Amino acid sequence: MNQPEIEEELKALLSLIKREKEEELAQYNIKMAGTSFAERRKQGLCWYPVRIEKTSFDAGERLMVRISRSREHLDSHLFQSGNHSGFFRMAQVTPKTIR
Repeated sequence: MNQPEIEEELKALLSLIKREKEEELAQYNIKMAGTSFAERRKQGLCWYPVRIEKTSFDAGERLMVRISRSREHLDSHLFQSGNHSGFFRMAQVTPKTIR
């Protein structure tokens, strides 16, 4: 293979990887949108509620968050130390927010 062929092959692979990433994200969003907190907990995808124990930054300036979950939620889960996670906050429902 010559240089232009190699570059074209790499561009094609990059395009396929991007499509795969987009599809995986779309499937994840569909799964999360149609699943209750209880079901997410059961599948090991969600800890709710949690308590933030400590926050700090590591040497690479990445945010580190230590959390704990309540004792009644001891189901197995898919989380691992060092992996990326997302946080959310439940909205307070008040008469002003119902409008």
